Amino acid sequence: MSIKLWFPVIASFSMMLSGCDGATETGTDVENPDPSNEVAIPVNSERETDSAEKVEDSKTVEAVKLTQATWDEIMAAAKSHAGKIVVLDIWSTSCPPCLREFPNLVDLSEKYPNQVVCLSCSTDYVGISSKPPEYYEERVQKFLTQQKAMFDNYLCNEPADEVFVKIDLGSIPAVYVFGTNGELVERFDNDAQKYGDEFTYADHILPKLISLLESAEE
Repeated sequence: MSIKLWFPVIASFSMMLSGCDGATETGTDVENPDPSNEVAIPVNSERETDSAEKVEDSKTVEAVKLTQATWDEIMAAAKSHAGKIVVLDIWSTSCPPCLREFPNLVDLSEKYPNQVVCLSCSTDYVGISSKPPEYYEERVQKFLTQQKAMFDNYLCNEPADEVFVKIDLGSIPAVYVFGTNGELVERFDNDAQKYGDEFTYADHILPKLISLLESAEE
């Protein structure tokens, strides 16, 4: 190949590396100098959209709270909402079924804001000395922010295995539902396959919740 054929390729490659398209750098449309043929482009529209999204994201980050707590403190918080039904979701970022069902908890909080209190408890902390609860805060917070979980979220600062032994739970996910009197009504888990292969919000938790809401209205 001659040097003449190589030059445009090298020039094009250099421009790609520099992130410059030529027209934006000079501010001049070389190929179309006639202003009458130019297409009007709302230059600031994308910037305004990006700015609006950043503001919304910032508000979401501020609204999504994550608090470290012991299991007993989390249970006390769940029982403290007298007059309302409470749904406490026990989950972890390393549990695919948990992540799959979590958006349904957010939906509940939005659908029944006055009758139902939604809470979440992350059991990411497993007791490794080099990875204290703080180590998991960023990943847990990131997921909660993505889900827009604008309710009380807890990161259990007791090792997960110890908590599971304490509450006789084989594995997560698990969801606790408390009645308006603060007492546990039912715990949904997959330990004994009571709900088939696995429980879901749509098939098991929501029907129970609706039943409790109807009873409260009677």
